Amino acid sequence: RPTSSPSSSSSSSASNYFSMRGVVEGVSRLAERVFGVTLTLTSMLPGEAWCDDARKVSVNDASTGEPLGVVYLDVAPRPGKFPHAAHFVVRCSRSVSKKKMNTLVGPLGDGEDGAERTLPSVALVCNFGSPGGSFDSTRLTHSEVETFMHELGHAMHSVLSRTEYQHLSGTRCAADLVEVPSHVFEYFAWDPDAVKLLSKHRVTGDPMPNELLRSLKINKDLFAATDLRQQLVFASVDLETHAMGDDDGEIKITHESIRDIAARLSEEGFFPNGAGSGAEKKNANAELDCAWELRFGHVVGYASTYYSYVYARLIAASIWEKHFANGALEPGAGRRLTECLFKFGGAVAPETLVRDLLGPTSLVDVAGGIAPDNAAALRELENGERGFF
Repeated sequence: RPTSSPSSSSSSSASNYFSMRGVVEGVSRLAERVFGVTLTLTSMLPGEAWCDDARKVSVNDASTGEPLGVVYLDVAPRPGKFPHAAHFVVRCSRSVSKKKMNTLVGPLGDGEDGAERTLPSVALVCNFGSPGGSFDSTRLTHSEVETFMHELGHAMHSVLSRTEYQHLSGTRCAADLVEVPSHVFEYFAWDPDAVKLLSKHRVTGDPMPNELLRSLKINKDLFAATDLRQQLVFASVDLETHAMGDDDGEIKITHESIRDIAARLSEEGFFPNGAGSGAEKKNANAELDCAWELRFGHVVGYASTYYSYVYARLIAASIWEKHFANGALEPGAGRRLTECLFKFGGAVAPETLVRDLLGPTSLVDVAGGIAPDNAAALRELENGERGFF
């Protein structure tokens, strides 16, 4: 039982520091310092917007002014709208020259052959604030800021991609890699220097104090290990469910089959002391009796790749520790992330990109495949530096 806990008002107090417009302006300052690009709110062309509250953000090279892409923002809830937060690709980056583009040449630019490119565009669709709100009126909780940064990571992956073919552009890459940029960007929502750029008190104009951010971190860390266990159960059930089938190859999913998988996972060590004992085991059995899989929507859409969330978090933890932890706003780390990861999309094998970014020992051989080194993520859990999940 924790001896102390953050104030119950921490979450509500945080929203005083985050307006949607202020966060977007702060993100532009962050992106310019770290990635060498600017994000600027610009006017829509006639017929370009699908709703009155949509906003258009132009992404440009900070040094040359070269246009790199467009990010559309649709952030407030409204009736009939997609109810979650997501990144949708409208148009991929690709070479339109007849000559073969050399994607290894030039920082965020065309190849030596002068290939022309389509301008990528993506939409970030979210549901921040209360129904009836708007881009200008919406205030975000810190959790919503973290969600926005997650989706922005996907957007930067798409916009800064420089592949020859659209089918390999940005997030059109392996499931093992696609969630890595988004999880790296979540860290900015917890870094004190980055938060100072994103936050501005609605009355005083001051940035969020470190004490309030620390209180939010404590709250996030309270059940980090429990949340990790749950994610591992979800991933394991997803994998085993899609591996089951009868002689005809038909997959049969029932509550009983899923309960059996979860029960076996519990027996195999998903509790600190084997299968648990006493109240812990009683609670575990009660959990297994619940039809929780009916609320696990990802079992359909991800179809055996839900593990990629945990996989990506391990890689993201290593990236942050190696390249950002000693200076999140230093330009070198962001440029390296772009040059070694973003620009290649799915055109280069993910293990090659990860090893180039983190070193040859960043991936380890496990059970006939490869898995990320988990040392950085475990240090986060042990030190409480940031809520891992």
